[in-house]
Amino acid sequence: MSPTWKLWIVSLLAFDLLTAIGLFRKRIWGEIFFLVVSCSQIFAYTQFPSVFGEQNFLILFHIVTLSIYATFRILLFLRIKGSNA
Repeated sequence: MSPTWKLWIVSLLAFDLLTAIGLFRKRIWGEIFFLVVSCSQIFAYTQFPSVFGEQNFLILFHIVTLSIYATFRILLFLRIKGSNA
């Protein structure tokens, strides 16, 4: 395993742990870590396939996950906005 892969795995381990703790505790920084980790994985797998290989399933998974997250955030915003009107 290359040093790049090792660094990537350790970084994801740390950030995924922080994301899980933040989301479990319902903190905004958990959502921020979620977005950063998801977007960084999409970026890494699409821009550096020679390093990380073809990760088409993970790219699709993260795009779908981010889409679901965005849909829920929009629905929550509209619900809160509607209840204040």
